[in-house]
Amino acid sequence: MLSACSPIATALPMMTSTAPPIFTPLLAKISPSIPTDTSTPIPTLEPISGGWNIFYSLEYKFSFQYPAVYDEGFKSKIDPRFFCDIQTGEDNDGNFNISVGAIRIIVKKVDRKLDDFSNDYVKEMSINWNVSPTNQITVGGIPAMMLEYAHKTRSGWGVKTYVIRNKDLIFFEYYVPSVHIECAPPDTGYSEYWVYEQIVKTWKFD
Repeated sequence: MLSACSPIATALPMMTSTAPPIFTPLLAKISPSIPTDTSTPIPTLEPISGGWNIFYSLEYKFSFQYPAVYDEGFKSKIDPRFFCDIQTGEDNDGNFNISVGAIRIIVKKVDRKLDDFSNDYVKEMSINWNVSPTNQITVGGIPAMMLEYAHKTRSGWGVKTYVIRNKDLIFFEYYVPSVHIECAPPDTGYSEYWVYEQIVKTWKFD
């Protein structure tokens, strides 16, 4: 579905992180009893420096893989004052959030079908953003939507993927504002956008 060699991954400008909401440090990223589901094969991922790890949510029953270097965290090469790691917490609206560097995953409650939500969401976004047509893909084996967007009046580009399962709306977002702080995993040769792709690619629901 997603490839590290895709044109968009190689053509993107250097990515930027935004100031995250208030997060708490992630204390337990891996459940000791992650359910084994053999119905959906685990995608094969490229070997990278530091290896891969698995995030599993007991509450929302999903998992994904990410570069393990985010566990201990590292300083951004662009701005050493910025620390790149993985965290969880609640945003100001009480929604569950996961941040992996500048990549954000947001879980909200919603009582709508994916197509209805997507149509209204794109209309709302189009007020301030130039929004690309949505592409239907699959995430964790169920239908999802993906779109790209750019701000109409200032610098800023982003990509969102969203899926609805059991009234949980899950956003995967990677936004690139004008001020750039790159959180690509060091010593891998891959961009942070590529990490975003791998998270979507390896996402699984119980």
